Amino acid sequence: MRIVCARAVFDAMNLSDELKERAERVALAWIMEGQKVDDNTRIHFGKHAGKKLIDVPAGYLLWLSDQPRFKVKNPELSAYIEDNRKALELEQKESEN
Repeated sequence: MRIVCARAVFDAMNLSDELKERAERVALAWIMEGQKVDDNTRIHFGKHAGKKLIDVPAGYLLWLSDQPRFKVKNPELSAYIEDNRKALELEQKESEN
């Protein structure tokens, strides 16, 4: 019985986290809908949360764009990265030297 109850609590906690994450994505998408993402847009997740995109390292943005499902979860930011890919790659290359 304890195992069944523990499993139910575990499943409920995971479901709660999954629903919370989904709600956050929907809320962010709603906020960002129709807004143009530019250099002054602040990133709202990850280790650079709160920074303007212009201040986020190019390597991090390029890494984000390569992550599975990134384009689905963050279409506006993904478009910004793709529009600026050449400049970001050049910036990353320069920072490595």
